[in-house]
Amino acid sequence: MRWIMVLVFTFNSIFLSAQDSTIVLQPSNEIKLNSFNWLLGAIDISYAKNFKNTDCFEAVLIYSFDDDIAYSYMIMPKYSKSLQNRIDFNGAYFSFNSAFYETFDENEKYGAGFGFGIGVKLASKANWLGFFETDLGRNVLSPEENGEFYGRASFGFGKRF
Repeated sequence: MRWIMVLVFTFNSIFLSAQDSTIVLQPSNEIKLNSFNWLLGAIDISYAKNFKNTDCFEAVLIYSFDDDIAYSYMIMPKYSKSLQNRIDFNGAYFSFNSAFYETFDENEKYGAGFGFGIGVKLASKANWLGFFETDLGRNVLSPEENGEFYGRASFGFGKRF
């Protein structure tokens, strides 16, 4: 009899706590502009789609007008995971990325690699974003033994919709 009471009490508490949660719909699409690369002579724009409370998939496109930047264009798909379990995907996060790019160097024209990044994203109640992030990866197509590294530092603004 005692075990039955323990089981009934356990199941009731599980069902009552499961009914407590409410669903809050947040805008899940983001467009971001990287102000840092604008200063260096490149357009850096990204589109992100937030899933669940902590996951985000992002596509970054960078096109350079200046040959002082190491690559003429870069396409970088990213997966980000928030370090906090928040519905609005605010705060610190880490990311895994892959990159496909073309360089200005004639000897090593194309590159592709895998890397990681960290960043902070803050959103206002009006769904405006401010962010700072950095990505670093290693070129897997490099003929050098140690390989070539690629990087991206960004800070800027964006909008959720």
